[in-house]
Amino acid sequence: MRRGVRLPSALVAGGVAGVVLFATYLSTAAPDLTFWDAAEFATAANTLGIPHPPGTPLWVMIGRVAALVFSSAGPVRSVTLLSVLASALAGGVGAALATRWLGTRGAVAAAVSAGTMMSVWANATETEVYAVALLFSLMLLAAGECAGRHDAPAESRTRWRAIMVLLVALAVPLHLSVLVALPAAVALAWRGEAPTWRDLVAWVALLMLGLSATAILPMLSARAPTRFRPSRHAPCIDGRVAAHAVCRRGIVAARGAALAATGQRV
Repeated sequence: MRRGVRLPSALVAGGVAGVVLFATYLSTAAPDLTFWDAAEFATAANTLGIPHPPGTPLWVMIGRVAALVFSSAGPVRSVTLLSVLASALAGGVGAALATRWLGTRGAVAAAVSAGTMMSVWANATETEVYAVALLFSLMLLAAGECAGRHDAPAESRTRWRAIMVLLVALAVPLHLSVLVALPAAVALAWRGEAPTWRDLVAWVALLMLGLSATAILPMLSARAPTRFRPSRHAPCIDGRVAAHAVCRRGIVAARGAALAATGQRV
């Protein structure tokens, strides 16, 4: 009698948690603008603009891709779907990571519980930078855990450490909140032999590669310095996307969307 394919428990836990969270976030996602920075980030993603300091240029590029891929959903909802997807993936990565200590069922329960906490849930259902930042933080922790496994081959350990360095570098053009996970990631990856000088050279190159994403900021500013200056006072787009509350039509839409989103969650 043939046996079925047995999937790794980490993959099963990550898949289940990711699907559950994705369905939850998608069904409760804001239909349009919400309060605070959502209008500003939606404008930046749709126009390749520069949001308020520090500018988050990597998020702007990722948001632009999301705006193009999900363009049929509208200029705001398309970027909100990026938060939905990133938060669900973060939950999946977290569940896969926790399987080592909690088992499959415990990891799924932990990931879903953490993913439905108010702060995570709120950022997962609106246009914000924190959802993608959370995904990068979980990837940083996962890379550290893989690098620090006692049975990890030397080549695998070196590879995962390099991925950690790249993620740390990408945190600067994305959002510095990613680095909150760095101490824990280093603690997880501490086991093993010390890095060689070749590893250090490779890490410096990866740091420079990741930090190079910040070059997007002066490039965008040079392209249209008046329109894309680091300010919250950019014009409205399609009558709905506003850079900030100074746009009257944008703030009216934001209030309506926030009330609608609150009603959906209740």
